[in-house]
Amino acid sequence: MSDNESSHEFLSLLNQITNDGMDRSLYEKIACEFTNFKNIPSSYLLSLLKHFVRFEDEPLYVNEIRNYLKENDHELFIEYGNKFKNCKGCFEVFGIQPENLKEYDFVKVEREKKECNEKVYSNLKDRRNGDRKIKKQAKLLAAEKI
Repeated sequence: MSDNESSHEFLSLLNQITNDGMDRSLYEKIACEFTNFKNIPSSYLLSLLKHFVRFEDEPLYVNEIRNYLKENDHELFIEYGNKFKNCKGCFEVFGIQPENLKEYDFVKVEREKKECNEKVYSNLKDRRNGDRKIKKQAKLLAAEKI
């Protein structure tokens, strides 16, 4: 795609956001585009980022957006970080102390250790016969599929 086609695509995308607003599918499409900033013309980049960060629904975390905002627009970086302030890891990623972490109820499942004192094969001859039966069944199944 040439630069002119790319510019036209992102201009129409910005117009669509401005006129109709942004729905979840458009938000996800923009998130995919942001995984490679080289595809987005620099003239539209900041405008798209502002719309992306200010989307009202549940936010998507895109590491490339975080890195770009951290280097280029600190205010938008803080705004993006505040979207995740109730999630674990927000301090590590954005340097923001979480307010009300969402607690998840994890059910600890205890596995029972079962000891098996029975021998699978009573002797070496049984083992060989068992292996032969398995191999024979595998060959028959393979032949049926052909």
